[in-house]
Amino acid sequence: MSIDLDTTEYISIIDLIQSPYLIYPENDMRSKKSVAYLILQKKSFEILIVNPFGFNFDAVISGIDLKNIEIIAKKSPKEYKQIILKSLKNKKILEDMEKIAKSIDEDLVNNSTQNQARVKNVIRYIKDNLPAFQF
Repeated sequence: MSIDLDTTEYISIIDLIQSPYLIYPENDMRSKKSVAYLILQKKSFEILIVNPFGFNFDAVISGIDLKNIEIIAKKSPKEYKQIILKSLKNKKILEDMEKIAKSIDEDLVNNSTQNQARVKNVIRYIKDNLPAFQF
């Protein structure tokens, strides 16, 4: 099945894939959660399509899961890793990541903390595999 897209539609799709953090210009929790959900839904290889600048945003990092961070550690360019390390050294970004994960969990029916645990596991993975992110 072939889908014919005009240039504008094609560019919009590419922008959504590469720069999901730009589609929500508001800096409110709802927008941040939407970006985190978009990142969380990406297949592991798709995380490498995200513009590396996106890893400066708490919402993007909040959507990363263990499979994605492993792909980043093993296959991404050095620039991705440097930006992620820089972001995780920022106390405000870390606090906002926790708030986003908590807010996502609050949306779930069963008082889950799975997203908070996921974010903590990603941070722990980065700290445990620090040499992979430094070189």
